[in-house]
Parts: sequence; C-alpha cells; structure tokens
Amino acid sequence: MIMEGSPSDSRMHACPQRFFLLAALALLLAAAPALAQDAEASLQQRVRELLIAWDLPGNNPDSDLKRFSGSSLDPTEELREALLLSRLPRYTDNARRRDYLASQFLPFLERQSAELRSTGEVRLLEATALRDLGRLAEAIAIAAELPADPAEQGDGYALWGALLTDSGDVVEAGRVLEAGTQFFPGNLLLDYELARQREAAGRSADALVLLEQLRLEALQAGLSQGCMLAIARRMAGVALSAGKPDGAMDSAGLVLESYPGDVQMLSVAAAAAAARRQFNLAAEYQQQYCRLAPDATAWLSLAAYYVELNDDNALAAFGQALKLEPGSSRVLSARSAWHERSGNTD
Repeated sequence: MIMEGSPSDSRMHACPQRFFLLAALALLLAAAPALAQDAEASLQQRVRELLIAWDLPGNNPDSDLKRFSGSSLDPTEELREALLLSRLPRYTDNARRRDYLASQFLPFLERQSAELRSTGEVRLLEATALRDLGRLAEAIAIAAELPADPAEQGDGYALWGALLTDSGDVVEAGRVLEAGTQFFPGNLLLDYELARQREAAGRSADALVLLEQLRLEALQAGLSQGCMLAIARRMAGVALSAGKPDGAMDSAGLVLESYPGDVQMLSVAAAAAAARRQFNLAAEYQQQYCRLAPDATAWLSLAAYYVELNDDNALAAFGQALKLEPGSSRVLSARSAWHERSGNTD
C-alpha cells in the first residue's frame, strides 16, 4: 500500500414560501450520513463521490486516514485508497495535493503490472490524478478510451465529459455526456457532469432542473454529506445565473455553514442578497470575501453595495481597490460617480 507523508454566519433570510426548500435541503444533509452508515459505500463508490464533490476543499475526513492507509489484497482497491488519500483535509492546499499525487500516487500506480494498469478502472484513477495535476490533454486522451472498456459503468463517460468541460469544449462534452446517460441511466456522476456542462454552456435553467432532480436522487442513493454539499454548491451558482436569488441564497448558506471560508459561495451570497436589495447583508458577505481573497474587483463590489446604502465606507473600499489596481479607470470612474452622487466636490 502507498505510504503518505505525515504533514501534519452565514445568514438565512428565508421567506415562508421558501421554507420547504430550506427544510428539504437540511434533511438531505442530515440524512445522507445516516444512510451511508447503514451501507458503507464501496471504494469504487467513494471515488465516484470524490468526482461529484471535486470542487470541495477536502471531501474525505481525517477519520478515513486509517482505512485508506490500510493494506488490501486487491491492488485496484489499494490504488483507489491511494487516490482517496489525496482528498484528506491536509491536502486542501493545491500545491500539497499535487505534490502527493506526483511524488507518491503516480509512482505507486506506475509500479503496478502492465495488465493492471491497462484496465479501465485503473486508467480512470490515473486520468483523475492527471486532472488534479492540470495535465488535461493527457487525462482526456486516457478518458476518451474508457467508454470502450468492457467494465465501463458510465464513470468513464462522466470523466471524459468532465475533462472536456474543463478544457472549454462544452459542445463535445455535451455529446459525450448525453451518450453516457443514454447507455447508463441512473449514474449520478453522469447526471452531475451533464448539469455542469449545461451551466458551462450558458443553459442555467436547464442545469438547475437537472440539479434539483439529482439532489433528490442523491438522497435516495445515500450519497455522502460531501456530495450533498457539492450539489448545493453547484445549485447556488446556477440559481444565481438563472435569476433565482432566493434559491442561490439558500444553497450558498448551507454550504457556508460547513465551509465558512468558501469565497465562491461568499460571492454568490453577496450577489444574491444584492439582487434582493438586501445591501446590508450583501456588504457583510462581501466584507468576508475581501478579507479572504482581496482583489480590486472584490473591493469595487463592496464599494457598490456601500453606495446603495449611502454609506461613506464606500470611499475606503474604493481606496482599497485603487491600492490593488493603481490608476484603474473603472475604479476612478465609479469613485467619481459616488462623489457626484453624494455632493462631495473635493
């Protein structure tokens, strides 16, 4: 078995007509772990769940370390365990995860027999690691061959489509994923990647319908809490793009309860609050974003929320934006408009 090193509020402002959605989402998160305990997921299922929860910072808790570091009589299971180790909290830093994959996982895989390495299941693991390493062309070349493997169950189609979406080829990704869902209906990884492809193609309304259905199916299948959060995270951004700020706020709030430093969700929550004209709440979320990931655009957004509130803190936010982007015409123009609006002639 591969040996690893030893590195050592959000607010919910739900109106009554949205209470059912909030309750349903909360039930999903509460029920998923219990269902998983009734029938512990196989390692193959855990890899599938890793791919659904791909964007979460770390989707295998430290309690999994002992299991994934154990010795197995099945070399394919050992490789699955080795890949799953990369999603422990200690590897949430991308540089550390990539170092683990490059210096430990891939060499371990390469030491296996040629016969084992040629199987579709091991090739899928290899392509997944290459994806994390940013080696998309190599990963796509491998994934494109997976649907022809006799043991294919739909995950190969899903990974191939995911990689094409990652690379920006959303049209081809759609073709691959649609074919996969026809051959393997009920594969939730395929359904998730099809929703992600629809989002990337600018079809937010279609993506939202797919995600809402997927959320219910994932609950029934007993997927992990990480998967449920990943689906909620995807729904938050899609709902915002689809012009549904209430749904975006609900989903983002659920994710932020578990990942309070998720800057993407902070941005979604701020924008959703602003769309509902709750500019005080929008400014609160945006302040958190600026503390964690300061850039000129973030500070400019915060300034815009303060402008809506007629709050003089807008000037300080403009100042922070100019520090990060000196002489920026967009910041100077927005600041000038604020001065004119407030009657400040200085």
